[in-house]
Amino acid sequence: MTGFTQGDAFPLPVMLKDSAGLIDPDLISEIEFRIGPLRKMYPAEVEYDPERGVYLFPLTQAETFALKSGPVACQARVKFYGGNAVIGTGKRYVDLHKSISKVVL
Repeated sequence: MTGFTQGDAFPLPVMLKDSAGLIDPDLISEIEFRIGPLRKMYPAEVEYDPERGVYLFPLTQAETFALKSGPVACQARVKFYGGNAVIGTGKRYVDLHKSISKVVL
């Protein structure tokens, strides 16, 4: 996905990979996802879709309306079971398009 519009509501798919490929979700204790100022945690607020190999970060209309249009930074921090190992992903960006409407439907 390259972008979305203010007011959109959908689960934003996020794929986590390392040099070996997809990170095995069975090794993960928790994940902090950041989309701009929004912060949601796996497994409490973010679901994993095993068929697609992606985490689904839920976005509401109110949340996307509150984001500033333009490039929005996205990042994840992964905590693994069995220790204090935490890794962060590189920062990525999605394009948020400005909406003329500001009404939640």
